Amino acid sequence: MVSKKFSQLAVVDHEGTYQGAVTADRIIRAHLTPGDPVLSDVMDDQIPTAHREDYLLSKLDLIFEHGFIFVHSQDRKSIDGILTAADLTKRFGAFMQPLTILEEIENRLRRAVDEALTLQEIRKNTRRKSSDVNSAADLFMGDYGYILKEEKYWSRLGWGISQTMFLDQLQSVIAVRNSIMHFSSDPLSDKQRDVLQEFREILSSVVPRR
Repeated sequence: MVSKKFSQLAVVDHEGTYQGAVTADRIIRAHLTPGDPVLSDVMDDQIPTAHREDYLLSKLDLIFEHGFIFVHSQDRKSIDGILTAADLTKRFGAFMQPLTILEEIENRLRRAVDEALTLQEIRKNTRRKSSDVNSAADLFMGDYGYILKEEKYWSRLGWGISQTMFLDQLQSVIAVRNSIMHFSSDPLSDKQRDVLQEFREILSSVVPRR
């Protein structure tokens, strides 16, 4: 493992189903004790795993606590890859910039919807329970598209831009957001970054206050 620069390996059965993890540290410790250890002696079956659909932010504590987690493939049995604390540290800067842009986008959307709609109208147009919604800050990102496709609500904004263009770009932003928040082995492309930047500029022109 060390010669190949692997610090962790997933252990799978003959069908490819994940069983646990082996780390270089556990192998070294096992060989410091008497006897001839076998794989089961060094395997750790308590290492948490994640799925590609999981939100990355919800797994950060586990990743930094254990140093890594394995990510299941779509069949939720086999392993698709590994995410380590070192990976996150290396990509932290690149990861934070789009998150900052997304936060600004959501803040502007919330302000616009709060100013244009009553609380009753907001509650009527969300997938959440009405009792859980006290302002636009409680909406899902996709709720903004659902609300603003209604002409009566869109016209209240008075933005003077194409409704169709805006909604199409909002869907593109949501797709990028999902890519960021879920496990992905690939960094954002230049095209995805442009999607966020262009939408932020559009909102900045019609909702100037942050």
